[in-house]
Amino acid sequence: MHMDTIFAREFISSRMRSTRLARHATKQAMSQVLHIDPHSYADLENGVYCPSGPPLLLLLDYMGGSAALELIHAFHTALHPGEPPAAREVTQEQLREQIAVWLEDESAQEDWSMYPAVQYDVFEDGSKLVSRLYYIVPKLTPLRLECFVFFEESTFHKDPSGDLILTSSRLYIQ
Repeated sequence: MHMDTIFAREFISSRMRSTRLARHATKQAMSQVLHIDPHSYADLENGVYCPSGPPLLLLLDYMGGSAALELIHAFHTALHPGEPPAAREVTQEQLREQIAVWLEDESAQEDWSMYPAVQYDVFEDGSKLVSRLYYIVPKLTPLRLECFVFFEESTFHKDPSGDLILTSSRLYIQ
């Protein structure tokens, strides 16, 4: 088994366990949060296998904004010490091409905007808010459900009345 896979299983299972314990949740409750059966949750927490895309996104949503971002950055840092997380900005057309290749159907015109998954505010001060909306595009294979994940980062300016005005929106893949 590949070392990164073993590391990922151990890393995510320990974070899953510590999140459950910090929130005083039962394994049954966590299995409901992740929409999996209790036996599968126990296997995840014990590092028997890595979670697929949907349960991982549900875990990040359950953890909440800053804790979820911390988990993402800690995981990247552990896998790639000394390297900053590298998200690559793409145009909408480039993203559609990437999704078509991933879906193994060059003619695919998947409406990816139909699959918003999780939204986090990554920065906020008195005059600005930066928010990320993560999307998943599912692909069902004979053995499992796989997911292509990307995010849209939007920057908003706060006007004096507190209303948010969109100033920029960019798409990123990792």
